[in-house]
Amino acid sequence: GSAFTPSSKVVVPTWVHVVQKGPGVADCALTDTQVRAQMAVLNASFAGTTGRGAAKTPFVFDLVGTTRTINAAWYSFEPSTKAERDAKAALRKGGRDTLNIYLTGLGANLLGYAYFPSNGKGTDTRDGVVVLNDSIPGGSAAPYDEGDTLPHEVGHWLGLNHTFSGGCSTTGD
Repeated sequence: GSAFTPSSKVVVPTWVHVVQKGPGVADCALTDTQVRAQMAVLNASFAGTTGRGAAKTPFVFDLVGTTRTINAAWYSFEPSTKAERDAKAALRKGGRDTLNIYLTGLGANLLGYAYFPSNGKGTDTRDGVVVLNDSIPGGSAAPYDEGDTLPHEVGHWLGLNHTFSGGCSTTGD
């Protein structure tokens, strides 16, 4: 088969869900400015204007909206947990073509995670990308505080493996 090469940009509607531990908890109350800065890093990464070995892609992520939720039980949800299922069921917006980003306290020393696209006809309830709130621009997870975790995880959401998946057989892999 031949590779799919779109002739124009592919606009992905994007929702950002900020999950806070509690009211007034400063370390988890991300500002609109921080969310916009993170979206700028995401779009620059997929435009090929930043990063080592950057490649231009047709993907553009359009921030449709931001939700803010105070829920201590969801604040540090991890993969395949009840808290993850409950949070995503309540917060998720749009269909399979919509990117839902969850900015949380995460847990288990993770910077972020995403599931590969589902082959099913319905929407996978695990759909979306979860990123540590302190890894976005202006966060406190130095040296991982420049917003590069999100583009990495969005790559997985789009179906990309790590370059070393299946072994390293070529230079630079």
